[in-house]
Amino acid sequence: MPIQSLFINPKHEVWEVRLGQYLLTTKDTQMLAIAFAEAVARDAAARGVQTRLFIGDEHGEHREILVSEGGGG
Repeated sequence: MPIQSLFINPKHEVWEVRLGQYLLTTKDTQMLAIAFAEAVARDAAARGVQTRLFIGDEHGEHREILVSEGGGG
């Protein structure tokens, strides 16, 4: 099963959402960034792709907060 990783990081007063090296969007708050990333994860799961979601902090440390299982057909 394919796996993708989404990263949410604070950058210059916004929160970036990245798929690997690709910037998908920036949001004003962490919660809006998480909501966007969760929507991407749900869409991926519908296509059978597992998503790992990581939240970063100002020190560059990441913690995994979500793994969605792909279940689409």
